[in-house]
Amino acid sequence: MVVLLSACNSSNGSPTMAGGSGGQTQVGAGGRGGQGGQTTAAGGNPGGTGGRSGQGGMSTGPQPDAAVGAGGVGGQGGTISQPQADASDTALGGAGGGPDADAGGASGKEVAAADALVGNPRRVLVCDEGNRRVLLVDLQNPGSAVWSTQLNDPNKDGDSMRDIQLVGGDRVAVSVAKGYVELDIKTGAIKKEVSNFAGVESIRRLPSGNTVLGANNASGQATLQELDSQDAPVAGHNVTFTNYSQFRMLRRTPQGTFLIGVGAKLAEVNWTTQPVWEMTIPDGNYVYQGLRLPDKTIVVTSGYGAALLIIDPAAKKVLTTIGGKGQPDATTIVPNFYAGYQVLPNGHFVVTNWEGHGGGNGGKGIQLLEYDPSGLLVWKWQQDPNLVSSLHNVIVLDGLDTTKLHDDINGVLAPVTQ
Repeated sequence: MVVLLSACNSSNGSPTMAGGSGGQTQVGAGGRGGQGGQTTAAGGNPGGTGGRSGQGGMSTGPQPDAAVGAGGVGGQGGTISQPQADASDTALGGAGGGPDADAGGASGKEVAAADALVGNPRRVLVCDEGNRRVLLVDLQNPGSAVWSTQLNDPNKDGDSMRDIQLVGGDRVAVSVAKGYVELDIKTGAIKKEVSNFAGVESIRRLPSGNTVLGANNASGQATLQELDSQDAPVAGHNVTFTNYSQFRMLRRTPQGTFLIGVGAKLAEVNWTTQPVWEMTIPDGNYVYQGLRLPDKTIVVTSGYGAALLIIDPAAKKVLTTIGGKGQPDATTIVPNFYAGYQVLPNGHFVVTNWEGHGGGNGGKGIQLLEYDPSGLLVWKWQQDPNLVSSLHNVIVLDGLDTTKLHDDINGVLAPVTQ
């Protein structure tokens, strides 16, 4: 059974206001929802007959999420719970049933932008490193994937699959050890393959159309290589950092540099061999992904430290620790390795909790989590072990225009303008 869990347990309380009429869904072929039912702090009665709700699905709204009168939507036998109230929750009204997961999926804008401000991911692209698959999953109908593409041909070497980026034209690029592949977001079909390299861990498509690959070379040293629009190496943009190893993610900064996770450190680098800045991350072990936020702080996942840290780079000081091995409900979450994450427009973080190499890990822990900036867990998805094994990265598609190149150079994943 697949269950979507809320940040807190529902408790008995007085009825809240009824949800409004469900709006027309933006993706798939979902129908228009009925009037949202009256909810209570204990979950109350589910809404009216929202279009195409999953069998056995149940919508509940914990305190004090008054305005979310969602129709009964869920996966087979699943439960969907909303997190604690967010200022934007009032925009949801009584949302209708989930969209129909048709074979082709949906292109363009996935969900109304206002919905994206609320959090609670609905449609997600995930890298299942354990099974070497990329999947598009509708979390309102999570019993099966909209599509699933396996990258397990030894000649394509899809073992890493650590990075993922919307590159425009309804395509998503995914890193593989020998380069990258591009998949059609509507169908999951492979549209492009680049396999002339080795040890690739991370990719970033640039506004120019060029692509930067981050890799570990044969000696285990971290490398960066820029490719032109025809995937040929760009002269002068190939650098090896002999003092860094165990490379994972690269991310661009507004300053024109790159943040890279390397071993126990997060480093800021450019096309020279000397780092601009570096910091040893507390409990960092295979430090994964760093992003610079508009307030100049940096958010970084610590790998096996199983935490997402907000740091002051000037002082090299941790300001906030999110998650961690000792977090509340750690027994259920089983925090193992915090890997790829996304910053949502409301400032929340959706992070993957990777549970190990190979198949058979889908029953371990909870692998997709949403935290607010203070570190409060506001949403979590209990993955179906029959669907995925171990998640390494995620893109929440809600509100995004998949026809455009996206990057997280300013923290929040957004269309690239330059």
